[in-house]
Amino acid sequence: MSDYRSRVIIALALALTPVAAFSQSSQADNMRYSFEGTYNVKDWGNYLYHSFAVPPDVTVIRVKYSYVSDNGSPATLDIGIFDPEKYRGWSGSTRKEFTVSESRALTSDAYLPGEIPPGEWRIILGVPNMEPETAALYRMLGMKVPSRKAVVSYRVEVELSREPVGPPFMAVPRPAVVLKPGPAWFAGDLHCHSTHSDGAYPLEEVIKFAHGQGLDFIAPTEHNSISHLPYLGELQDRYPDMLIISGFEYTTYVGHANIFGFEQFSDFRASADGFDVNRVIDEVHSGSGYFSPNHPASFLGGGIPYLIPGTDWEKVDFYEVTNGRTRIYDFIPNPINLNALMLWDGMLRHGHRITAIGGSDDHQAGHDQGKLGSRIGTPATMVWAEELSSKAILRAMKSGRVYILNEGPKSAVRIDFTATANGNRVMMGDLIEADEVRFQVRVEKANRKTLVIVENGLPMYLPIIGDHFEHQFTRKPRAGGYIRLEIKSGHLPKIRDCFWSLLFRPARCG
Repeated sequence: MSDYRSRVIIALALALTPVAAFSQSSQADNMRYSFEGTYNVKDWGNYLYHSFAVPPDVTVIRVKYSYVSDNGSPATLDIGIFDPEKYRGWSGSTRKEFTVSESRALTSDAYLPGEIPPGEWRIILGVPNMEPETAALYRMLGMKVPSRKAVVSYRVEVELSREPVGPPFMAVPRPAVVLKPGPAWFAGDLHCHSTHSDGAYPLEEVIKFAHGQGLDFIAPTEHNSISHLPYLGELQDRYPDMLIISGFEYTTYVGHANIFGFEQFSDFRASADGFDVNRVIDEVHSGSGYFSPNHPASFLGGGIPYLIPGTDWEKVDFYEVTNGRTRIYDFIPNPINLNALMLWDGMLRHGHRITAIGGSDDHQAGHDQGKLGSRIGTPATMVWAEELSSKAILRAMKSGRVYILNEGPKSAVRIDFTATANGNRVMMGDLIEADEVRFQVRVEKANRKTLVIVENGLPMYLPIIGDHFEHQFTRKPRAGGYIRLEIKSGHLPKIRDCFWSLLFRPARCG
């Protein structure tokens, strides 16, 4: 017992200094562990681990935990678990108890069902920001952020059981599928949540609502959770005309990013000393995946902007310019998205060719979102792809053949943006080499809106008259230049209805 106790204390001391109690008890076929400790605002971003031994033949592990601050102020503590060999799940602060077993029926969403190997398992606890949600506003005004001086006490209880659990879970195979031929425009949502992280509804209900919206593809993206991925095969079988793309939301205390097409655990402890997010991005790319920072400008309302230090932006594939609603309370321009658009435009000006995308960030499976939330499909990311398959959609997104319909796929607005030079005609997302280029814009169903042509950061505004609008212009492009388009509502100049970019360089710089 003394050796085990020392291992626990060492693990705790590496992360948080106030180490309290560890206890162990056994009764019949059940074994119990409990761990206690404290943390405060200075421990933000730290992770601590509680190890416990699992003997052979255990079939179920049940974990519950609680925490309370000494002065009654709000507190949060995130939780997850590793088995001796691999990551088994993370529920953040959404669940106060969870179960892991071989059985699908007994295993909680956000955790992977499967064999319970004997050996040393680890509880991981993460300390989020304890500042008030108005902290960003105080900083914007140049004021000192009020400090929460609370000390938070927590307790974790683990129970091991050898009870019968029924047959082990077997995932339905998920081979690569082509659901529709192309080339064509396909509409999808690249950011939503279910009970496999902090969503309110089961994954199947999320997929069902997305299908009812008429989407061509959907990517469920759970916070640091890959537990939903084994279930995508059976869901794809049930919805053979809507593509389900694998993804998860890489969630750190200094920023979030969606990872698409990669299905392994990615180290999310970005607030730890010595962490290098570029190693994570390289690992994602080596597994044919893609990396996409989320809500990068969400400084207000307790949101987490993308601030992961040291990010090599040449490695970044996509950038979530539109997160959720374009209008909050139905008429106020969403400052988070307006700022994200400016950040993205700044990256284009600095030569980073990152594709802008959008996602609803729906947590309610399309149910009541109030005045702030957004239903699945709003916005919709439109992708011109050779076929409706995961590989084709993600490759097309990487090439930049994308625009965002902020009002969703049922919006009638459509754009065609092409460039012609030396007898060659290309579409948005392409690079064109020429000394002089003729551009052509066609806009459908956007009467009385405004077309904004942004060239190397400088906008030009054109009123759209009629349901079928065309505009042509000629440019002598400069090296590294770009042109992108926006359509905005006429009386609300800060509200963008869609984005479209075409990047080019002149032949003489080739």
